[in-house]
Amino acid sequence: MWKKRVKPGNHRIRLRMLFRSIRFFLTGITKERKYDVIFFYPSHFNREGKGQNLLFEAFYRSCRKEGLRYLVLEEPTFDETEIRNSDAVPFDFIFLLIVLMRKIFPEGRFNHFSAREWHIAALLRPFFFQKFHFDNVVVLSNSMVAFFRGLNKEARIYDYQHGIIYPFHPGYVNEDGSVSGLVQRNRVDILIYGRNFLNLLLKRENEPYYRRHAHVIGFTKDQYLRVSSNERRAETRSRTILFTSTIVDDSPDNHMAHIETIGKFFRNNSDFFLRNDITVQFKLHPRHDSRLDINEILALPFVRLSEGDIIEALKNSFLHMTLVSTSTFEASALKIPTLLWNTFYDDIGKIFIDLFHYPLGIRETEEITGSIEKYLNDREKWSQDGEKAYAWYKTFYEPYNEQKFISLLRRDKLKSRNEF
Repeated sequence: MWKKRVKPGNHRIRLRMLFRSIRFFLTGITKERKYDVIFFYPSHFNREGKGQNLLFEAFYRSCRKEGLRYLVLEEPTFDETEIRNSDAVPFDFIFLLIVLMRKIFPEGRFNHFSAREWHIAALLRPFFFQKFHFDNVVVLSNSMVAFFRGLNKEARIYDYQHGIIYPFHPGYVNEDGSVSGLVQRNRVDILIYGRNFLNLLLKRENEPYYRRHAHVIGFTKDQYLRVSSNERRAETRSRTILFTSTIVDDSPDNHMAHIETIGKFFRNNSDFFLRNDITVQFKLHPRHDSRLDINEILALPFVRLSEGDIIEALKNSFLHMTLVSTSTFEASALKIPTLLWNTFYDDIGKIFIDLFHYPLGIRETEEITGSIEKYLNDREKWSQDGEKAYAWYKTFYEPYNEQKFISLLRRDKLKSRNEF
């Protein structure tokens, strides 16, 4: 099911972004720049609207409201499906220099990954960052935290939660309960959606790091996850199911097995979906490997590829189905039940039951079509389960606390450490 990689069709956009990046950082050699906060994220987070990263939009508004100077930097992914934000400053030029220097300086020459990043930052600082000043950095997915720490020993660095947190998440806590070296060495503070996610971290760690360096500030996309009465009536009449695919690790073989399992299920149950006039909107994971061929799934007469905003896709659906996608939370915010499908990712899939206690349970393969039919025939049951899912969602995702966020940005700088 692998297909030949299609050559990127957006070379002009990439070149334009690279030239914009070169111009910005070269002019910075002589131009003084001072910012209260730098926002940094990889471009694959541009998932909504016209290349927007909605996770940060509320932060930008808060900074403008409070008169804080900020800069948005965007890391390229160089994927053929990449969407770029024209309002962000491309980090492409510096990113390419960092990649080149990582090859020149192998990680084995340093005690750990962060030490190499600090070294690279120290080499680039006199050329491009001598007049570049900032007090805070807010990132997603711990992107470039070691590089920014190498640039500035005293800045506050925050990583904003971008998905679910679970006790064995390698980005936060190691298997032995110790805090991630990338987080601790670079003195990164974690910004978290809600108290329940924080409690999972606190129970797992065997040292008090997150008790001092994790802060609940709420979910910035909460305002987008609201449904009007008209939209709710449309969901009630809908016969569309949104299926969100999943990436549980970086193994190509697992990705392929994932797609094959999904395809087999829909092929085996084609008669059911056609007989009940059900449309399945198939939503790929944002980091889906484009070499993986899904044409066999899309060839089924009731399956359509969902290419737009996932929130809008959910609002046009009456049901969400997945193996383990974090979209379960977004569906719950819109009071849409999720059919959690228990397949060969048993341990991963069950975190929604064992850790997050999703109130609607998990289904075996043979139970899926029966559950769909029940919701089609009993919309009162569908509505009740939607309310249960919504109540569950609110225990993990708290409203965005602007005052708390701004107060963190206005804290005193860190005291410098000699190790950097």
